[in-house]
Amino acid sequence: METSDNESAILKKRDKFFKGFERRKPFDHDVRKTGKFTQFSVSVPGNSPGSYTRWVKAVNQNGKTVRMYHDTYDKTGRFIHRGVKLPRPERHVI
Repeated sequence: METSDNESAILKKRDKFFKGFERRKPFDHDVRKTGKFTQFSVSVPGNSPGSYTRWVKAVNQNGKTVRMYHDTYDKTGRFIHRGVKLPRPERHVI
């Protein structure tokens, strides 16, 4: 099956994103298509026992990253904070 250049760019971003977290023992990952955007997400264990961080990356139809952030949760699953990496870095915005 042939893929368009745009689909190929999105697949490359997806593979690179997930590969970047292999060392951190990811336990959950997801790919969602939302309109013109594709969102990749992966959960990795946090520094405190039971806590975890969910990394999210959104790319447009051309494969360009338009947003990237991480949400941190404690061992009970309670949201702690969000760190935005793109469009510009912000620490703990929520």
